[in-house]
Amino acid sequence: MNNELLKNFDQFFQKYQTNWGNGFLSGIREVLSPEFSAREIYRSEDNYKIQDYGYSESVEGWRQAFDNFSDKKVEWQFVEETKMQLRDDEVLVMFWVWPVINGKDPLTAHLYTNTFKKQKEWTLLRSYIEASVPISDRGNGNVI
Repeated sequence: MNNELLKNFDQFFQKYQTNWGNGFLSGIREVLSPEFSAREIYRSEDNYKIQDYGYSESVEGWRQAFDNFSDKKVEWQFVEETKMQLRDDEVLVMFWVWPVINGKDPLTAHLYTNTFKKQKEWTLLRSYIEASVPISDRGNGNVI
């Protein structure tokens, strides 16, 4: 395991969270690899839906999300579950994220499993998202 790679990743990931939290679309867009691919699982009524998408759809989704929150006071909460080096230049990180909107805690959170690659800069290659998972307990670091 390359401790220097993980230390460098931690610095990058903090900036990534800041860009997300501040709604900086350009900061998110520049991290996405042109070959980015994602799979999102969400529940609609009693059925689970699967949505696969790439770079363009992701950028549009981020734009819509940031536009949706632009007139609200939003504080994004991040809880990192695990992080590991996959290859010499790749890190996988699993984390929960949810927005506190106008001081109100949500009922759900999203669980992300993202793979980032260190080239000249860090890029997001792949993302797997379990969307809108009910939150039962966020106290003491326990998210779900």
